[in-house]
Amino acid sequence: MILNFQSLNFKLDKKLKKFSNKKITKLELFYKKIIDIKVLFKIENSTNSVNKFVEFIVRIPGNNIVVKSTAVSFKESISNNVKSVERILKRKKFNFT
Repeated sequence: MILNFQSLNFKLDKKLKKFSNKKITKLELFYKKIIDIKVLFKIENSTNSVNKFVEFIVRIPGNNIVVKSTAVSFKESISNNVKSVERILKRKKFNFT
């Protein structure tokens, strides 16, 4: 599995990248044929504090899974996305194989 990180409007911190890598690699437990995952980090211009946007594009044979989340922190947004992808992979695992 290949992980690609991209950040818009800021420089990606090593701690955040390490945290993301740790969380995302757990997805291989649910589906072994994941080709790659693209992770997009973005700080949106907003008046409230909920402005951290994270998008996952998970490529598997025959399908792409796109999950987006906006939260107060990047860690919360990453965790929400990982839970969503995990749920999708569990639900459709038999359809993918």
